[in-house]
Amino acid sequence: MQRFEPSISASIERVLRVHRTSPRRGRLLNVAIALLLVSSAAGIAVGITFPGEGERYTEFYLLSENPETGNLTASGYPTEFDLGDQKPVVVGVENNEHRTVNYTVVIRLQQLNRGSTTTVTRSSELDRFSLVLAEGETFQQRRSLDPNIVGQDLRLVFLIYKGSSPAEPSAENAYRHVHLWIDVQ
Repeated sequence: MQRFEPSISASIERVLRVHRTSPRRGRLLNVAIALLLVSSAAGIAVGITFPGEGERYTEFYLLSENPETGNLTASGYPTEFDLGDQKPVVVGVENNEHRTVNYTVVIRLQQLNRGSTTTVTRSSELDRFSLVLAEGETFQQRRSLDPNIVGQDLRLVFLIYKGSSPAEPSAENAYRHVHLWIDVQ
């Protein structure tokens, strides 16, 4: 059985032979290659000079302090509280909306009824604050949480709104939300 082996040198020789026998074709080929190079360089220059805006979003997150190192981490959140006990959580917001944004953060403690559907049976606002962030700016602030409802599997929900919050803040009407499950005795 014979194997096909492409010959690069034969292909180059064929192109050069056409170029030598037909100078007009060679000139047209040179012009086409030059136009291709110029248009490629122009496209790259435009892409570098005018980059697209990209996605618009707000990062909203919680951090806790590692008791051994003091570093902030996305784990080890407080989950066990005694009534009247205060524990800290760091709330983080990063603005990637390509403009300055006014935010409102609302922290609520919710007792839930989890049957065929989950409904909030009791809710209490623990904290609320506003902040203004310029494009690309990051905010991190330690907030002390003082739960005022006793129960197991309570949802501590952190809601963020662009602008002010509605009269009844909830996960459904928030721009972004995160939550922790806690027990309070």
